[in-house]
Amino acid sequence: MNISKARRLRPLIDAWVKSGDDKEYRSTIHLLGGRVYPLTLHFTKAGQGGKKPDNANAPIPAASIQLAWKLPGRLEETIPKQRLSPVETPETLIVDTAFPPDDRSTGFERGTSVTKAWDQATTSAAIEVADYVRGRLRDFAGVPELSAEYTPRIREFGERFAERAFRRPLTPDLRALYIDAPFASTPDVETAVERIVLMVLKSPRFLFREIGGESKDGFNVASRLAFVLWDTPPDQDLMAAAAAGKLGTREEVAAQARRMISDPRFHAKLREFFLHWMKLDLVHDLNKDVAMFPEWNASVAADLRTSLELFLEDVIGSESADFRRLFLSDFLYLNGRLAPLYGVDLPRDAPFRKVQVNPEERAGLLSHPYLMASFADTMASSPIRRGVFLARGVLGRTLRPPPDAFVPLPAALHPDLTTRERVALQTNADACRSCHGLINPLGFTLERFDSIGRIRGEDNHKSIDASGFYLTRTGEEVRFNGARQLADFLVASEETHAAFVEKLFYYSVQQTVRAFGAQSLDDLRRSFVQQNFDIRKLMQEIATLAALSARELDASQSQTGK
Repeated sequence: MNISKARRLRPLIDAWVKSGDDKEYRSTIHLLGGRVYPLTLHFTKAGQGGKKPDNANAPIPAASIQLAWKLPGRLEETIPKQRLSPVETPETLIVDTAFPPDDRSTGFERGTSVTKAWDQATTSAAIEVADYVRGRLRDFAGVPELSAEYTPRIREFGERFAERAFRRPLTPDLRALYIDAPFASTPDVETAVERIVLMVLKSPRFLFREIGGESKDGFNVASRLAFVLWDTPPDQDLMAAAAAGKLGTREEVAAQARRMISDPRFHAKLREFFLHWMKLDLVHDLNKDVAMFPEWNASVAADLRTSLELFLEDVIGSESADFRRLFLSDFLYLNGRLAPLYGVDLPRDAPFRKVQVNPEERAGLLSHPYLMASFADTMASSPIRRGVFLARGVLGRTLRPPPDAFVPLPAALHPDLTTRERVALQTNADACRSCHGLINPLGFTLERFDSIGRIRGEDNHKSIDASGFYLTRTGEEVRFNGARQLADFLVASEETHAAFVEKLFYYSVQQTVRAFGAQSLDDLRRSFVQQNFDIRKLMQEIATLAALSARELDASQSQTGK
């Protein structure tokens, strides 16, 4: 019996036999993001026996089943269908050990130092794993303990465990150290395996990547490819390709990358990139002034987050995964609760559905209500926050920190001014102009969206001025009015294309693209354009480049005559 099957035999809810007057049965489990949880549902609705009703033809009362979750900072909601899969997966161990937080100063979580707390955490986690393995040795062996094959099978498991952890086959010296020695020095199999697990999980070969092999080694290529696309060690196919010497050329690595981008692990990483890119991984509580926005509440905020995630799924999950659709799409995902708030007629109980919006008013991601609400204050829009996102995130411009602490001017101090006028007034000083001369004109183009992302025609009883401009790196001034004209400019701009490539590379590889050659960014950008802005194909190119060092890349291209 495999482990996942054994777990499924222990029901979370068992209401097969009804007793008493209970009409609802509910149970919960704690979920960890990024893990797969097996689920089996058996649902039967039938009469429960007992006294026959007076009306024998009366219908059986309606019954239903709901599968819901509650994400951090969100309300309980039905689990979206895109989070469910019929694919069978093995059980996943989740350790309880708390690790110290990683450094985020580089823009993503990355371990940059070895501290005493981190070392203690790795030891505690290794002990947890060793206890887990010891309790399931019969499952891993696949034969009874009294079988003559039991000890050899456990030994094979220990070797496979070490090879997967080290991401390469064991050399004779490593096999003697990590496998032979524990079995030779302990009286029983269980203790030997515990020692193997502890030694392997505390080894630098496991804790640090690319230790124990040359850069051009096929197993290091496989490891880099897996971590770029999946954030996991290589799978069996990658390990087999490395063992067969089939990761030595660009074509061979690219073929593996094409296979890997169809895996759910890649889809999950790409989704997390977009949330990170939009700074939404830092948004936890989206509060608004309830006196000014009485329709706003936690349910609306949670629904808008779901709406944005469905929008991203629609774009990146489509056959083309066209980057331009992020800015040019003319649809939103709304349900019955959101629809009246954003000018759409839907039944009150309508589930999320894709609805068309006026393309002259909204422009894809740029105007999505959740993004607009996130880059806004509690009472008013924020051209500065929106402009910073456009300048840094979308156009890739570098902005210096403000020289002084910055607090937006309260509307009450200037009751006759619009938000645009207050921002212009506060940032008019010479010390502000070097950055706000770039930030403000971009942010002003989104002024037609209020603090909760609704379309408006006036601010403080004055007509909205959504005009703006951008001075390109080549010195050209481009003017636009509103989100749609801004979107048209962005999707055609080489600056936008290069910035997206650079940020996706940096997030995926956790190194700057320029470390892989002076021409790497330009080459990737040109390939991105030639591939019709297919985000998945761009990731394939990024992973291939990162998996091969510059020297290896040059050699593989020479071998193929490129």
